[in-house]
Amino acid sequence: WNCGVKREEVEEVNLKKLGVLAVILILLGLYFYFYEVPVEREKKEAKENAKKVIVFKPGDVEELRLKIEGKTILFSKDNGQWMIKEPIVARGENETIEKALNSLAKAETERTVNENPASLVDYGLDKPSTKITIKEKNKPPLETILLGNKNPTDYYVYMKKEKSKAVMLASSGLKE
Repeated sequence: WNCGVKREEVEEVNLKKLGVLAVILILLGLYFYFYEVPVEREKKEAKENAKKVIVFKPGDVEELRLKIEGKTILFSKDNGQWMIKEPIVARGENETIEKALNSLAKAETERTVNENPASLVDYGLDKPSTKITIKEKNKPPLETILLGNKNPTDYYVYMKKEKSKAVMLASSGLKE
């Protein structure tokens, strides 16, 4: 079949097509790598953070305030060492405090019990037994977490964020 086209011309056209297709493939790969992958990662992270009781990085925490049964305990990090600042001044146990912060950072809400409760008494949140406030370096304190009664199964504890109306359930380990 000789249609008046030389073999070299056909190969040259095929190489040009192959080059254009290779450039398109590379551009699609770059688009996927620089746009789609980060967007999916952000979506996944946002979904994970939505279930978190409170979002923070344990390594960035410089202050942890616990108010338990009306008594305040304030932990503050000075030059890598955790110190108890209230009710007394003493050296804190780094490992124990960091373990507690890591547990708190991983704590998730199970579900929302009531978006707009008429009363917090039923949940023990009118006078919460525990208040947790975290402050990260060079940032204002994060929203305070209030913990109330355990639910009837004793597996979960009622909790809410101080500025929110919604009452949620979280693992009772959060209270301990």
